[in-house]
Amino acid sequence: MDYSLGKSKRLKSQKLIGLLFQKGKRVSSFPILATYRTIDVQNSTQQGNRVAFSVPKKKIKLAVKRNLLKRRMREAYRLQQHLLPPGYHIMFVWQSTEVLDYEQIYSAMQQVLMQLAEKNK
Repeated sequence: MDYSLGKSKRLKSQKLIGLLFQKGKRVSSFPILATYRTIDVQNSTQQGNRVAFSVPKKKIKLAVKRNLLKRRMREAYRLQQHLLPPGYHIMFVWQSTEVLDYEQIYSAMQQVLMQLAEKNK
């Protein structure tokens, strides 16, 4: 099982992120909001899912804490990415004004990924 989260699995394109927010659907498990869009894997050159993570400055003022939360969200996703079938572009956005510990972020990420997997059925 591949647990890596390299460049090919990151969502970086401004165009794709813009489309994601315009036409995407949302799933939430506090404090994580996931905006997602399904893509056609057969016609796409990209295999698997592409993800991005965001912690708004409006919610968390200090850059050190924003980066800490992004690292924790990335790690929680990296370890659980096998729960999600391929074919998604996802943006995970932090919704709380508090910095939570890793276990809480891990369980919230697990709930979000399970909801996304259920929607795929």
